[in-house]
Amino acid sequence: MGYQGNIDLNKGKIHIPGTKRSNARKLDLKRVQTNLLRQYLEHDRAILQKKINCYTEALFSLNSTRYNSMTHDICNKLKMINLRVTNFRQIRSSVITLWTEKHDLRRVQIMAGHRYISSTEKYQKTDLKSLYEAITQYHPLQ
Repeated sequence: MGYQGNIDLNKGKIHIPGTKRSNARKLDLKRVQTNLLRQYLEHDRAILQKKINCYTEALFSLNSTRYNSMTHDICNKLKMINLRVTNFRQIRSSVITLWTEKHDLRRVQIMAGHRYISSTEKYQKTDLKSLYEAITQYHPLQ
């Protein structure tokens, strides 16, 4: 499955196809993301494919143990910068958690590609201060 129809660098949009576990979605790219993606597509992707000897139409050649070893190296370097980093799934979770603080839940569901809103809700942090205020307002201890 090729990536060409999923990326529109001129409009700054990327379409993420759905899977069995996630919905399809179209996301806006920031200028820096568009520039980095253009660099990757025009230059870095060919170097990566040659290095891991994996020539596919996919945006990222994921069917390679060499690719997995490279991502493992990247994760290890991130751990040297921030000891709390454990893996890429954790980074994704952190980003979704930050989104829940900045955007409404439905928008975060779409951006994360969650099929069900309950999947998105688990990333919300409990705001103890507002819970305390609600308890004192509606159930005063006096």
